[in-house]
Amino acid sequence: MTNLASTGLASTGIRSAVGWANYSRPPPRRKPASWAAGLALALFGAMAPAAAGDPVPVTDPAAIADALRDRTLYGTLRRRCEPWTEYYSPDGRSAFAVHGCVYRGKWWAADGKACFSYPELEAGDVSCFAMTGMTTFWNFSRDGADGGPVVVAKTRSIAAGNPDHMPLDVGACVGM
Repeated sequence: MTNLASTGLASTGIRSAVGWANYSRPPPRRKPASWAAGLALALFGAMAPAAAGDPVPVTDPAAIADALRDRTLYGTLRRRCEPWTEYYSPDGRSAFAVHGCVYRGKWWAADGKACFSYPELEAGDVSCFAMTGMTTFWNFSRDGADGGPVVVAKTRSIAAGNPDHMPLDVGACVGM
């Protein structure tokens, strides 16, 4: 801490004018490594929502459809923390935005999972994910090598309707 007498400020009354008489050092700051570790834990599922309990599995096809129908989800893909946005139309069409492109596709619920097919992504192969969460967030998981769930995507917010006007009838990548 700076010695006020050596600065000449002590004799000017500045110390009491700015409240330095009661000055104490701020608490130590967290180191960047611990901050990054905390962020990683928050992003990838180690932290449960505050006071909301653990994420709840959603396996009923009607409940999955109700959770997605006419909503836009904003989230992060676990791999490389890539942001994504996806709109689920009530008629089963969907628009998925990632890497600066919007892709058209279809969504549905089957065998207790949320399923998707995008002709321009993964050769149109069907991808199905287990859903866990609450009404304000969702985790999408696949089965890992050990048979346990591996979260591949998480939402950070959900909006009603299609507020970004994502196109549903596009061909290949449409720039955003």
